[in-house]
Amino acid sequence: MTVLGRFKQRGKWGGIGLLLAFVLNFCGGSCSGALAKPVLVFWSWYHDDDLSSARGEVAYLTNRIVVNGSEMKDYPRTNRLKVRPGTRRTAVVRVEVRKLEGAKSRLLARRIVSGALRSQVEALQIDFDARMNERAFYLELLSDIRQQLPQGIKLSMTALASWCMQDNWLTGSNSLVDEVVPMFFSMGSRQRQGGDFLNERLPLVPLGPRCIGLSMDEPATIEKLSVRLRQFDRIYIFSRRPWTGTTLETSLGMLKRWI
Repeated sequence: MTVLGRFKQRGKWGGIGLLLAFVLNFCGGSCSGALAKPVLVFWSWYHDDDLSSARGEVAYLTNRIVVNGSEMKDYPRTNRLKVRPGTRRTAVVRVEVRKLEGAKSRLLARRIVSGALRSQVEALQIDFDARMNERAFYLELLSDIRQQLPQGIKLSMTALASWCMQDNWLTGSNSLVDEVVPMFFSMGSRQRQGGDFLNERLPLVPLGPRCIGLSMDEPATIEKLSVRLRQFDRIYIFSRRPWTGTTLETSLGMLKRWI
């Protein structure tokens, strides 16, 4: 039931209390707050980011691993990141494959897990734009990561929007990950198609909470699915600009129009 529905059901004063609680929860006492549902997760990528005033979760790139056959080159994060004490954090590892032949998923999994868990995090997210001929390797990699992850650490994966529109290969990840995050941004010529799809239905994911990845730099896409935003459990937010107090305020101000 929506806030408005509860307002009508409980009467004027009870409804006002609920509405006030909703607004305070959104702002956390200021416009730097995040929603109880959906949960906002701020992606920190290739910038020095200040998310110390964000009251949502943070998923931050820890390293990028380039696989070239049996060789793996690791590029650790060099950017600074500020978060609030007690913020729930997810380590994100970007995987890029130049040559698949000779690659060992178990060795790559070990490199990913050992590097990502050097800091205290609650989850690990894999970002790998696997090509058609790399999908079997990706599923094997997820299986190896799952086996090596300590108990209690959740495993997440990003997904290209096309994987969640008409492609069902992600069903193979059912028992391997805890959530799938479809990324509906930076789609190039298919951006309009992605927006039209979201205007009609939610992304197709095999399991877990309803998640979506959006970019604050592409408000037209967000506006197209504005009527559906409340149906998501978790919304990952990307920004091409560094996260600062101002960027955060602007982004939350935009989202408040639809959520």
